Amino acid sequence: LADNVNVTLTNRSFTVDTTQPLIDNGSGINAPGFRNVNWAFLNYSFTEVNNDTAYVRNGTGGVVTNTTPNKNTTYFWYNFTSLDNANYTFSGWINDTASRVNTTTNTSIVIDTVFPTISFGLGSDANGTSVSRNYIHLNVTVGELYGRNITAFLYSGATLSAVQNASVNTTPFFNNITFLSVADGYYNVSVSVRDLADNVNTTPTNRSFTVDTTTPVIAYT
Repeated sequence: LADNVNVTLTNRSFTVDTTQPLIDNGSGINAPGFRNVNWAFLNYSFTEVNNDTAYVRNGTGGVVTNTTPNKNTTYFWYNFTSLDNANYTFSGWINDTASRVNTTTNTSIVIDTVFPTISFGLGSDANGTSVSRNYIHLNVTVGELYGRNITAFLYSGATLSAVQNASVNTTPFFNNITFLSVADGYYNVSVSVRDLADNVNTTPTNRSFTVDTTTPVIAYT
């Protein structure tokens, strides 16, 4: 009533931030899928003036692990190295100083550095066989969780005569390949298997065959 006035010793300042941070996959990020190396590079772009914390999240096996990345004003990134062969789920996470949060969609990466195994199976024409028919039959057994395809190569000397492609069946002795309409001659065959991570392996040794469908000619002299 006497008009005495007092003021707080210091002012208080505030930032009003109702905008959610924007975040997306950045350039150079490894695409989802299979990799035949033991590392994965994750890179995320973001738009947020009042950015606070960022993580690259690894949700492998249902357990989320936060990794503090390298970071500048528009990107954050991390290169995971020495990864075991496994399925990985990565994502980017960011919040601002107003505790508003945003995340990216998951990036699923399978690390597979193991080469498939392949060998000739039961039912294949035996190595060194001479056959009196115009086809060559092969059977191979493949050991691989993530098989892509099998490719068989038929060579006549140094000349590639035919190629056969087939999908991979991991059941033993269930991969059958037949070269049809093979002309008489001497042939070598090799078979390779490729997995989804582009690891390739080839049968340890080639098989050789002689196709001879010509009836011997005999004449009296």
